[in-house]
Amino acid sequence: APPVVIMMVGLQGSGKTTSTAKLGKLLKEKQGKKVLMASLDVNRPAAQEQLAVLGEQVGVATLPIIAGQMPTAIAERAINSAKLQAVDVLLLDTAGRLHVDAALMEEMKAVAAISTPKETLLVVDSLTGQDAVNVAQSFAGEVDLTGVILTRMDGDARGGAALSMRAVTGKPIKFAGMGEKLDQIEVFNPGRVAGRILGMGDIVSLVEKAAQAVEVEDAEKLAERMAKGQFDMNDLRTQLRQMQKMGGLGALAGMLPGMKKAQAAMANSGMNDRTLLRMDAIIGSMTPKERARPELLNAKRKIRIANGSGTQVQDVNKLLKMHQEMEKAMKQIKKMGGLKGLAALFGKGGLGGMGGGLPGGMGGLGGPGAGGLPGLGAGTKMSVSLRLSRGGSKKRPYYKIVVANATAPRDGKFLEQVGTYNPLLAKDSEDRVRLIEDRVKYWLGVGAQPTDRVARLLDKAGLKERAPTNNPNKAEPGKKAKERAEDKAKRAAEAAEAAAAE
Repeated sequence: APPVVIMMVGLQGSGKTTSTAKLGKLLKEKQGKKVLMASLDVNRPAAQEQLAVLGEQVGVATLPIIAGQMPTAIAERAINSAKLQAVDVLLLDTAGRLHVDAALMEEMKAVAAISTPKETLLVVDSLTGQDAVNVAQSFAGEVDLTGVILTRMDGDARGGAALSMRAVTGKPIKFAGMGEKLDQIEVFNPGRVAGRILGMGDIVSLVEKAAQAVEVEDAEKLAERMAKGQFDMNDLRTQLRQMQKMGGLGALAGMLPGMKKAQAAMANSGMNDRTLLRMDAIIGSMTPKERARPELLNAKRKIRIANGSGTQVQDVNKLLKMHQEMEKAMKQIKKMGGLKGLAALFGKGGLGGMGGGLPGGMGGLGGPGAGGLPGLGAGTKMSVSLRLSRGGSKKRPYYKIVVANATAPRDGKFLEQVGTYNPLLAKDSEDRVRLIEDRVKYWLGVGAQPTDRVARLLDKAGLKERAPTNNPNKAEPGKKAKERAEDKAKRAAEAAEAAAAE
């Protein structure tokens, strides 16, 4: 069968050659296609050599260069070569110009007539703004475009041109270039891009990147160590390298909700992708024994590590503090019953797995109603409680009804507020107890345990029947209470007798 021909067109400097290599890598690695790339750009110096170098980097074959050949002759040779090698996809990187002109259009038409491309993709730089739409209109009027590739979508412009490109040209945006690295291209998803433009983040893409970057074996080892409350410098180094594989701090911050705040905070603190490299260098300067037991690091050892990694002792201390915080979190997970307890904390969903490579996919990081870990049904008892969190002054207390980790100290931190309780208001007042009923029912459904005081409030609201107490001391009134009750009954009898005598 003849190869599927994809012709890449666009202006100079829009990223055509790099996008061709990215697309070749994507088709080879993700779809298992045999790909051949050919450069038809005989005008720009070293354009053909650039594609050959990129082909070596991504492991995709390129057409051998013959000096002096015209674009149409190169296209014919590429098609014949692709047929002989049983290539699935042939990518043609056409020449660009600084602006749209008649010579460029005629050349593209001639190449299209010879190669009869299945796809003609226009490569446009998203940072050019609305001018990118004008370029797309010019090409669409001359060449039969089938789609658009937007490059530099990771820039500050946020790709606002993407929103008007489809409406003006009628051509779909098929791929988006998300960075300079050759694996930073992804299928265009309008919902996700809209989320990034609006600063809402893109959690789905983040999870997909994690599934690609995280090795199943490494994840299973870390899960075992987390269950035991163990976390040393080797584990931290593995995490840092996985973050680098996922595109670094900048790429990850761009996918998180509130991305503008996250990126601004990173810029203010001086954190960037080189921070991960420095941390890796610091860990690399430690001995295997020091990596396994960071508590061994004294002042002399820290100076040696700083000198060996080309950093300052303060940087070593920052890394150690970061490790201590993460180790503390791992121990907390162990106290909560390991990963099962953590899964229960997130609701029925659980953690499941960490993406496509692990069993169960995401399994339900999304909270209510998702998949879940085996054996964690709705009735599972969890280490989460519904309790009161005090506010207001000493004489005028005011309480929040909150969901909190039952094993954590009462430090004011909680997972979610589900209501309020004001004991100063009259007992028949509607504002005395206010509850978000659907959230209370959800947490009770997944096994959250109310404290005795909250249980009484929920009983009065009809949300949960309070179990009778098994404590005989609580069931039986005290001596003083008995005396008060007897005295009250005696006074009532005397009052009744007096009334009868009158």
